[in-house]
Amino acid sequence: MLLLVLISVVALSTSLLASFVWDDIHLIYMEIHNLSGLSLFKSGGFYYRPVVGVTFLLDFLIWRWSPLGYHLTNVILHALCVLLVFPLTKTILDYHSKMESKNLLAFFTAALFAVHPIHTESVAWIAGRTDIMATLFFLLAFLAYVLFRQERRPVALVLSFVFFLFSLGSKFIGIAFPAVVILYELILNRDKKGALFGLVYGAPFLVYITFRANSLHLAERIVRLSLKGMTVIHFIQLFFSSLWFYLVKSFWSFPQNAFVGEVPGLYHPVAGLIVLLLVVLAVVKLDREHLMKFWLAFFFAALLPSLIPVYIKVVSTPLAERYLYLPSIAACFMVPYALVFLAKRQEGEGKNLVYNGVLIFLVLITLAGGIASAERSLVWRNGLTLWEDTVKRSPNFGKVHDNYGAALMDAGRLQEAEKQFRLALSPKTVNTITGRSNACVNLGNLHIKRREYQQAERAYKTALRYWKGNTSAYYNLGYLYFVRAAKAEERKERLQFLSLSRKALQKTLQLNGSFIEARLLLGKVYYYLGDRVRSLNEFETLIKQAPERKEAKEARAWIGTIYKGM
Repeated sequence: MLLLVLISVVALSTSLLASFVWDDIHLIYMEIHNLSGLSLFKSGGFYYRPVVGVTFLLDFLIWRWSPLGYHLTNVILHALCVLLVFPLTKTILDYHSKMESKNLLAFFTAALFAVHPIHTESVAWIAGRTDIMATLFFLLAFLAYVLFRQERRPVALVLSFVFFLFSLGSKFIGIAFPAVVILYELILNRDKKGALFGLVYGAPFLVYITFRANSLHLAERIVRLSLKGMTVIHFIQLFFSSLWFYLVKSFWSFPQNAFVGEVPGLYHPVAGLIVLLLVVLAVVKLDREHLMKFWLAFFFAALLPSLIPVYIKVVSTPLAERYLYLPSIAACFMVPYALVFLAKRQEGEGKNLVYNGVLIFLVLITLAGGIASAERSLVWRNGLTLWEDTVKRSPNFGKVHDNYGAALMDAGRLQEAEKQFRLALSPKTVNTITGRSNACVNLGNLHIKRREYQQAERAYKTALRYWKGNTSAYYNLGYLYFVRAAKAEERKERLQFLSLSRKALQKTLQLNGSFIEARLLLGKVYYYLGDRVRSLNEFETLIKQAPERKEAKEARAWIGTIYKGM
């Protein structure tokens, strides 16, 4: 067990060098905010992951904004998943297999899971923690259920219910658990009546639905709009194309890409169907103990919830490597099991030689997987390395160019950044209306850095023509007018810019009342406009909304300044 921990930590240790990337900080803010008050029971957004939010809150209390702590938590959670894969696999082998070398099979299943390169996105990206935690509680729930069925411990069933609820509270992929229970009963226990236990998990699921009731209407609307006009043929094509993608990635994860912006082409459904049939035929022919049948079924059951983004456009990437974190356990079991099974079937003097060769091969692919994971984690160490790599993999997607441009701008490489923003806005790249709007905002921010204020204003207004609900565009317009007011020499001109800034910031807060930076700036604008009462009101509201934020400390200082001047 200690060796498995060591393998897990060493393979992903390079992720500890990483900073916050992509939307890490935004997600941490959002999840912590969702835990405030009773929002845990009043989820109104599409996502509902309070269990993950608790871990971010704990990280924040311990580490504040040191990325090392958040990455360390991810590595520890991954190691815990690895440790759970071993006893789960061993327990299932003990009850359902007559094959020798059960400890060895369980060990290599866990070791391959520990070093699988496809997991680097989940571990090295702080926001990828959702898949790790959903898997952690999924494995706990399944292990508890297996013990309940084999040893008849009622407390194990209760624990399984609780862990299932926690898995759902980490990510919706936990919904696959009842299906896995049913498959376990039908395939391994051969107990049709036992399959009814899968229905018993409807009780904790109802608890979950109750907690996120407010978000169901939004989810239903998104589903309806996404599926509108989709033909049955296109639906099937997307399914088998995605299946092909995930089957291949489970066994051969290269090349890896953080932004898979589209489902593979038309030929993939046929390939996916052929490969699926071949895998099923091979499993049926070789698998007398039904273990490979079960794990193959486990793969599909665990994967199905992650096919939702293929049909419902709530994220910019319909496919993602992190979605394989849970299903990949099946591949990690099937490879060593099939190899050992074939080695054991050999007869004669060469039997031991073949068996030892299989063990050496498993050691080598574990080592290779560890090296590949360590190297891939380095790609995630900062925004520049991540998006430079991703632009090479997905050059046709505007969002990738926009993110790379933002990273270049943060690094002070403004000319290169502008080129990327222009590519994000190019009609030749695939981008959404909101994506083009955000690229205009970033382009405006670049112009501000160059003190090109008129160009910046045009960029922000273009952003709003693309998308009138872009709060960042309104906020940055407010900031731009505030800066120009500070540089204005005449009082009339200064007041005009302050008035424009006020209107833009009011619109920002009208669209998003939790935009703390906008509220702080609006308080300052009111102060310079001479409206001390409204200035105080904005600062006091900010402090109530986010007392722990650095903006709250600044707001308190402004309140002190105002009272001194009265």
